[in-house]
Amino acid sequence: MVEYDYKLTRPLTKAEIDYILCHIKMMVETSIDWDTVLIYGDKLPEFSSGKVFIPCSSKGWTGDLSIADIPVLYPCSDIKEPYFEKGTNIVFNHDFIKSAFYLLSGYQEMNPDVPRDSLGRFQYKGSIQDQLDIAFIPVVNYYMEWIIKGLEKWCAVNKVLFKRVSVFKTPIVHLSHNVRKVNYFNHKYIIDAWLQVLGIRPLDMPRKVKFKAAAYATKHALKLDIIDNPWWTFENLMNLEQQFGYYSTWFFLTDKSDPEDRGDVSLKSEDIRQMMIKMGTRGFDVGVLLPKKYNTVEQIMKAVSDMQDSYAESLPYCRINLHKLNTEEYLSSLDAANIMVDCSLHFPDNNGFRNSYCLPFYPFNHGEQKIMGLLEIPLSINASHFLKNKMSEDEIFGRAEQILDEIRKFNGMCSMQWSNSDFDSYKYPNSYRIYEDILRFASQYQTNSATTTDVVRRMISISSKLFE
Repeated sequence: MVEYDYKLTRPLTKAEIDYILCHIKMMVETSIDWDTVLIYGDKLPEFSSGKVFIPCSSKGWTGDLSIADIPVLYPCSDIKEPYFEKGTNIVFNHDFIKSAFYLLSGYQEMNPDVPRDSLGRFQYKGSIQDQLDIAFIPVVNYYMEWIIKGLEKWCAVNKVLFKRVSVFKTPIVHLSHNVRKVNYFNHKYIIDAWLQVLGIRPLDMPRKVKFKAAAYATKHALKLDIIDNPWWTFENLMNLEQQFGYYSTWFFLTDKSDPEDRGDVSLKSEDIRQMMIKMGTRGFDVGVLLPKKYNTVEQIMKAVSDMQDSYAESLPYCRINLHKLNTEEYLSSLDAANIMVDCSLHFPDNNGFRNSYCLPFYPFNHGEQKIMGLLEIPLSINASHFLKNKMSEDEIFGRAEQILDEIRKFNGMCSMQWSNSDFDSYKYPNSYRIYEDILRFASQYQTNSATTTDVVRRMISISSKLFE
């Protein structure tokens, strides 16, 4: 294993360089002979012609220099331009390859002393995104765009074929929902509600509202009336999304989950089975929400098998419950278990771009120095962060606007998650309206919907160069 260095002062390995180049190659069609044209090193050899030179930084990241307000992690001069022409050469002024690698590969998370919360999750607070205030800026996309513009200029000067390839034709909204609680009338929830009303446990909503919620659930449990389940929100959400032409992916928690998963879903429930069938019929995707302790290949494969036993059309798409994706080893287990797509990467304490990238990507295995076959769709908006922190609607739409403004520049993707229980009319009375307004807001940005299957098909069609 390559020795870890927090500031990454060492030269990149060939595998690390190729990791960034292969993501760039997905965005271009060109007859460039990369091995002979591209020089990534200390300096451009004298009397060179027809070369693309990117300097290799031997210093740790700083972010002291910015180009158009975008911090460059590994600057190599004071020049605030990405590149310049020198005869038939294109010479870059800064190490954009290492800058992109540090962020996209999640290199900072290899640090054993990196800030983590009580569940062991990598946090925004203390991260490089926090230090440089770039959570809502996909700076890796800017680095890659500068490299691509330099390549495009080189091809024009040297009369070489060049064509841009957009991963998506328009900005994309990827919607998803976690389903881990469906039985609002479960006795343990009712008991907990009354304990909150009585002041024995901390309240999670105003006492008056909690009293109404507890009475509502008790009334149903005693079969005094036939009333709706506030957590059975599936039809309402699908109808709402389809009004705007959007389709989502639903992740269901598997059976026998640990109590810490805070769930009560049974895949053997006929109501759940029928709902998943209905989702598939209507064009929505269904995946598995893995219990947070399912981190071995065998456990992951068992969870996928249980899901397919319940709903044969489910696909090998997953999210880790509570987003507890803590280590590279966990990603490697998902990869080895033949999970096609993971949607877990996210800051638990903030929204934004965890890997500073607004497109799906393939994670890097630092230990084995190779790219993974697992596709990652990182989460940029988690509604629970809005709701639990009681953010004002102005703050919510301000954050959404920041992300949508950025992805529009790159035909990028905003992946957004809401849980079915987020629409509890007692706990979050405005959530339906806020969700509808966000969908309407996103549609005004001329975004298109993409299910997880849509993303997979598109990535397969353009990513053959990754695995050549």
